[in-house]
Amino acid sequence: MRLALALLLMAGAAAAEEGLRCAPDHPVLCENVHVSCAGRSRVPAPGFTVLFSGQRAAVAFAGGEVWDAGVSRSHSGVVLRPEAGRDWVRLAPDGRFSLRRYREGRALMAAGACRKVGWLR
Repeated sequence: MRLALALLLMAGAAAAEEGLRCAPDHPVLCENVHVSCAGRSRVPAPGFTVLFSGQRAAVAFAGGEVWDAGVSRSHSGVVLRPEAGRDWVRLAPDGRFSLRRYREGRALMAAGACRKVGWLR
């Protein structure tokens, strides 16, 4: 898994238009992040890095999970979805993100902030 991450990062960094590093506001995933992390789970909320390349993105989560994600752009931001699964990340124009993951038999969320990764430019 770490070798795959390294290869994705190297390939993505060479052609990347933009890279982001994102950190969650709360340490665990919640049922509702809009109401002060209501319904806290025991599932850790991961930080992640995003490397964009055209209509694709590599999303590397703390802990080793890596997505090859499709990129959908709209007026409300950018949505990243892996090829397999229902999880997604929404990146808002103001630098905030929301993450939806399906774990423990329920939909869980995280929210936080992203910043540009300077070493990509």
